[in-house]
Amino acid sequence: MAGQPEKIFEKWIRKNDKWLFGIEYIKKCDDARKIALFSEGDILMLSLDGFLDLIELKRPKLKYELFNYDKSHKSYYPSPDLSKVIGQCLYYLQKMDDYKLPLEKEYDVKILRPRIKIIAGRTNKFNKGQLEALRMLNSNLNHIQIISYDYLLSCGNKMISTSK
Repeated sequence: MAGQPEKIFEKWIRKNDKWLFGIEYIKKCDDARKIALFSEGDILMLSLDGFLDLIELKRPKLKYELFNYDKSHKSYYPSPDLSKVIGQCLYYLQKMDDYKLPLEKEYDVKILRPRIKIIAGRTNKFNKGQLEALRMLNSNLNHIQIISYDYLLSCGNKMISTSK
């Protein structure tokens, strides 16, 4: 499954968004994917408080490493793949800010300091240092959160188990 095209995961997440993301989002904004000239988000969601957020998907490639290890400093740092998607999301945040008024008018949504959730990679085999690195990175990014497919599935399973 990890070698499948990103569109397969996008389709599955779109179909299951109500339980995967819990109560944080009230609906998908399927008609509002274009966020700027030549820029299109994967999934745009309307948050519970009525604002537009973006879900950016990267396929859970078998070798999609989220972090590399720096032996000289004994620390983990974002991999090139993760750095690239963070840069992509920073670009999207800027474009959503630049085109806020036309986007709000065209799609009848509110845009105020949008958040982006990056869904990428796997964390089920992370060691303590990698988990801490992800926690630290997420706590230091503004308006961007990195979530692994494992974490997303755990959240979905928790939602299902608490609703029984």
